[in-house]
Amino acid sequence: MGTTAMAGATQNTYYFHMKVGFANSFLSLADQLKGLWVGYAGDAIPLVSNGVCENGPEKSDLRYMAVATSDVWRNRVRIVTYAKDSLLVWKPTAPIRYLSRDEGGINWSSPKLYRAFDRHWHTQIKEKFGGIGSPAFYDLNFGENGWKVIPAELEHAISRDRLIAPIDSLGVWQHFIRNTFQPIFTLNGSSTLGNIDWLKSAYDLPPMPTTESKELRESVFGKFFRLYIAGIVDPSTASPLKSANEEEKTNTILGILNPAQMETAAMLLCQDLGLTVDVGVGKGLDVVDVKATVRHLERTKQEEVIQALFATMEKVGVKFTPRLRDMIQSSSTLRIQCKALSNHNVDGTVLLFEPNGTGKKTEDRLTLEQVATSGLDLPALSDWISLLRHDLS
Repeated sequence: MGTTAMAGATQNTYYFHMKVGFANSFLSLADQLKGLWVGYAGDAIPLVSNGVCENGPEKSDLRYMAVATSDVWRNRVRIVTYAKDSLLVWKPTAPIRYLSRDEGGINWSSPKLYRAFDRHWHTQIKEKFGGIGSPAFYDLNFGENGWKVIPAELEHAISRDRLIAPIDSLGVWQHFIRNTFQPIFTLNGSSTLGNIDWLKSAYDLPPMPTTESKELRESVFGKFFRLYIAGIVDPSTASPLKSANEEEKTNTILGILNPAQMETAAMLLCQDLGLTVDVGVGKGLDVVDVKATVRHLERTKQEEVIQALFATMEKVGVKFTPRLRDMIQSSSTLRIQCKALSNHNVDGTVLLFEPNGTGKKTEDRLTLEQVATSGLDLPALSDWISLLRHDLS
């Protein structure tokens, strides 16, 4: 499937994020299928009239696919998938349809084809349908309401090492992890994005109706994604991002960070403070995302580093409650909970780390905005922010 010009993916594009099979295992079949494989065996493709679903299936993903690939919308729609080394932008060429058993010359009876499918799927196929390649297996997946395919052609492949980190790791958002086909243009970032002049001045996409009573509206983060990708694929694009000053670029970065980036920032900050990072992605530690310590050092050194930590954080603007201060001092350990959005509650046992501060509560919380504008000597974190600012433009 050849790469064509990117003329259609402009600043007026509605972008959708798609997972192609389990762990993108069917993405390699896109050339043969002349499109993108979709699961949902057993579900009917909803009827669409004038770009709106006539019947609304319970699965919103199918509704989005039917509307996005309809005659009314597909010229303005692009689908984003992630390969190992590229962000792929696809142009839908026809409405979503059912997958034929003889499509693409693919041997659908080969167990190797389904190696990446989860264990539950394999167990169910074996117990309920007699295994891969059985008549019942074909009736389920290639019969009426079987697997689907979105006819599409690859329009552009963007090397992932060219992308700013929050865009290179969209899969961090649960919104995308848990679903097959979701509108990127509705993804929420920090509310502070709405206050940035270059984004406020940019063109807003009109709503996309999906049923008579529901429509999709572009978020500020979605607007950022649309303009950023347009500038990546065509550097000559007259993007308002190019008019952003350094302060606006920094505020933009703070508004688009996801939880993975906040954890990265927290780790770098801990290293700048002289602590050793014990845990950097603490999803198995409940509320703690980053844990850093000096408890392995001799006692005098522990006290020296911890007192320097308090002094630096207070210069930045952190107000420690006595409870958290005592916990850090007695354990020689700093525990940080990271959030990509602001104004969460804290319980006095962890330092809350957010992109920026929009709430009235200030105790036991630190914002990346405070750190970025403090002027303090935090070389690792400062270098990371410089990298993001570079990738933004």
